[in-house]
Amino acid sequence: MSKVIYVETMYMLMNKSLIFIDRNNEEIIINIPVTYVLSNLLSSLKKTVTYNTDDLNNSCNVLIKMLHLDLLKILYNLQYHHGIFNGITEKYLIEFRNIFVKRQKTNTEDNNDMIWEECFVLKKSIDKIMNINSFLLTKSRNRYMDYLQNRRKRYRDILFMITYNVSDINLNTYIKSIYNYIHISTKIIEDIQYIYNQEVYATFFVRTELIETYFLRNPKQLKNTCSIYIMITISWFFNQINIGMYNKNKNVYDLFKEKFSKSNVKQIINSIYTNNVENKTNILQICNDSMTNTIELIKKVIKNYYKQNNVLSNYNINFAGLIKFIDIQILRMKFIQSTLEKQPLIEYDTLNDDHLNNDSIIKRENMVCMMKYISNKINTYISLLKKSDLQTIMLQNYDKYNIYLDTYFTHNENVFFCSSPGQYLIIKIFFYSFFNIINIYEFFFFFFFLKKKKNIFLLCLSNGNYYGYGNIREQELYKVWSYIGGEKNNCHIWNDNKIQDGWLYWDEKYIFKLIKDYCIQYDIKTIFTFDNYGVSGHPNHISAYKSIR
Repeated sequence: MSKVIYVETMYMLMNKSLIFIDRNNEEIIINIPVTYVLSNLLSSLKKTVTYNTDDLNNSCNVLIKMLHLDLLKILYNLQYHHGIFNGITEKYLIEFRNIFVKRQKTNTEDNNDMIWEECFVLKKSIDKIMNINSFLLTKSRNRYMDYLQNRRKRYRDILFMITYNVSDINLNTYIKSIYNYIHISTKIIEDIQYIYNQEVYATFFVRTELIETYFLRNPKQLKNTCSIYIMITISWFFNQINIGMYNKNKNVYDLFKEKFSKSNVKQIINSIYTNNVENKTNILQICNDSMTNTIELIKKVIKNYYKQNNVLSNYNINFAGLIKFIDIQILRMKFIQSTLEKQPLIEYDTLNDDHLNNDSIIKRENMVCMMKYISNKINTYISLLKKSDLQTIMLQNYDKYNIYLDTYFTHNENVFFCSSPGQYLIIKIFFYSFFNIINIYEFFFFFFFLKKKKNIFLLCLSNGNYYGYGNIREQELYKVWSYIGGEKNNCHIWNDNKIQDGWLYWDEKYIFKLIKDYCIQYDIKTIFTFDNYGVSGHPNHISAYKSIR
């Protein structure tokens, strides 16, 4: 006889003084199982590209802010003394400021209802920046060439005349600083344009074709998305170790191998992605390979961590410690690589041969960039919680990092997560997926304490008998309803022949009539149901939403 084991859910309340949105009773669940996290992230795989025009408009708003902030980080290159180029750089700074000041003024007007407003502003901002970059490049080049042709040149102003005596060393330093800024800012603009094109492509593509086809045409996007999913799950695994959720008699390496075995990951992927489409196998394989590669890299790092005979290895490693150890590994690899010609390889026998090639180093750099971005996002979120010992422990797992994108400027696609597009994809997944998994909102939490539970009903239109487990699912739902304190007679499960479980759309008019009669019978005024996409795009869920709407 099987037993159902109930585990108390652990919550942490948000600090009201730090929340700027109307969610005063918002909480997060801190003991969600890692398999649940991964399953839910994978369930939202198809949802990551199903944006409407409002979502695209919001994306453009985010991209404008990213563009502005990324350019501000490198603008210091133009703010110092530039000798004969001072007039040019000062004019550039004024024009740059005007682009974003005018953009802010536009937002204060009553024209924000325009669907594409933010996207138009983004494109105009990019065009203007490219124009002033062209101005800076042309003017500084001409002035540089003029100076070289005439070592001593006078520049007349309205009120006075200045004679510059500039050494060749200073002149080259000034022009190098200007050209360096133009080069980096061009790369920033290209990244923003790449993200924008991806968003527009995704938005319009899924309206006419299957989402599966979108991912097959964008295997890199699918690969990167699945890498983020598994890394978020791995970070959550270390967080749970940190707060004492696992068997303390087992070391981290053994626990990691057990939780993230190839069979476990493959089983989760196949159980979640149930679409009966022609290209299903290809999509599952791409996602599985991406996750497996990430897991294997992390597994090697953990093994090396405990293999080293140092003070650190006496303690269980957390996610922040893992990042620090990988950073040290990368530096060590680069040092060994630079001195390998002078020193025999045997002196560095703690590293395998495959660790000493460029590809191996780049893979680790890409992975550690992703880990730092993930850590930063969760750190920010945890910082909003009420102060407690648990919050302190969780912050130890999720440290805060400064990531300088200009350090990683390269056209190598293998360092995707060290670029703005990689950062944006992580942010998007957190916003649309992960935070919704660990969040619990006021209604669900306080359901346990509602005094008038007799006014709350649960209606299930089908018993989910597609695989022949309808009776079992009915009993499971009744038990859950009873466990959370629902009134026994207020849970109703229908088994109507016209609305049976399966990958089919239901008759919306028929459902509407049934639900209308049900609401009249029990005097129901408010209904909670699926959104317009349901769970994983299930047709039954979409039909339920449309019929109620």
